[in-house]
Amino acid sequence: MLTPAGFSELTAVRGTTGVAADPHEIANTCGMAGVEYMWRESLDCPIDLLFSAPSCVPASSFESPLEPLDACAMLEMFDRGLCSSLGEAVIGPDDPECQPQEFLVWLEQAAMFTVSLDKHGEWYRYHHLFQRLLQNRLKQQSGPNQIADLHRRASAWYARNGYVEGALGHALAAGMEPRAIMAELFGKVTGCSRGKGGSMHLFDARRHFLGGNGIVGAQIPVAAGVAFAQKYLKTGGATVVFFGDGAIHQGAFHEAMNLAKIWNLPLVSVCENNQWGMGTSWKRVSSVDDFSVMATAYGMRGELVDGMDVLEVRDAAGRALAEAREGHPVLIEARTYRYKGHSMSDPQKYRTREEVEKYKREQDPILILETLMKEAGHWDDARAAAQDRAAEEISKESVDFAERSAEPALHTLYEDIYAGEPFFMAPSNPATLVT
Repeated sequence: MLTPAGFSELTAVRGTTGVAADPHEIANTCGMAGVEYMWRESLDCPIDLLFSAPSCVPASSFESPLEPLDACAMLEMFDRGLCSSLGEAVIGPDDPECQPQEFLVWLEQAAMFTVSLDKHGEWYRYHHLFQRLLQNRLKQQSGPNQIADLHRRASAWYARNGYVEGALGHALAAGMEPRAIMAELFGKVTGCSRGKGGSMHLFDARRHFLGGNGIVGAQIPVAAGVAFAQKYLKTGGATVVFFGDGAIHQGAFHEAMNLAKIWNLPLVSVCENNQWGMGTSWKRVSSVDDFSVMATAYGMRGELVDGMDVLEVRDAAGRALAEAREGHPVLIEARTYRYKGHSMSDPQKYRTREEVEKYKREQDPILILETLMKEAGHWDDARAAAQDRAAEEISKESVDFAERSAEPALHTLYEDIYAGEPFFMAPSNPATLVT
């Protein structure tokens, strides 16, 4: 019999990245203690081990577990989303009695449905029933305005700490209204995609922003199609598409690059290589250590730039856009680094905290640019503080706008999907059925 750690070590080297399992035999023989053991052991494994609720729950009278198993006793899945920094942002540090980190440690030690996800005690996973209990208690003890204020504080923390989709930054750079972006994240009808796109499908045709895509690499051939339209219609414009180091190994990338050069499309493809996929170093899955050389295979120019240097990126982008408008597509690899996990469910066990802190300390693009601007006399601490205050105000106003906005009406379910009205939505006309 293998432990979760032993199983993952044998399967990871053969390319397995995740397994879903039903621990019913463990539950039958060892009860809840066995299920909890399997789950806890899985947290530090190199592959993702997902456990469903045992199919033997509730256990029949023919089974003889060490302890009774019933639906209420079964801990289902835990949700990620608790850390001391978030706690301080929401309820402290103005509250002298609030010590979020100490409280989280106490919850774990007391077995109060809270489990640490990393060795540093930074992120915790908690049981959804525990979450529901706390939310009900909050509703009993606080008014709607207080709860809304807590949501705003949490929203501001997520924004400050980078837990937003990369597309959001591009959307703001394209000139999209922050209110419309926030409303879209809230799923409201005033959102830029009418509340139907979410963070992965932001869209604003007026600002020539076609947003992201939920499929890895799928935006690249879409961008090639848009560039083809620009050339066909002779608009004089160019298309810029952003994707990560994981997407560059998708077939869609290679097909789009081939077409871009065959048709000499006004396309700039930017690979934002942050050096980590969901949990794997890019060097482990790539036969080359410079993605820009892939452009040579298609007869186009490629360029590697320091993605942490704002000025270098600006200059490279200017050159690429000028060439693209002349019918010469360009591939840019911007070598960057992400500080946070791939998502909120990423415990980041594949790298050290020291590695992350080194990048923050030595290569952070915002700090580097700030230093250069201060040395040139274009920036100072007072301007920086004023900018932070303005950003906070914009964030608060955007959240307020989103919360006040209405949700999309049910009858609009099939709108914004088809170019024309689908046949099943058209009003019936018996006369047309007469033959």
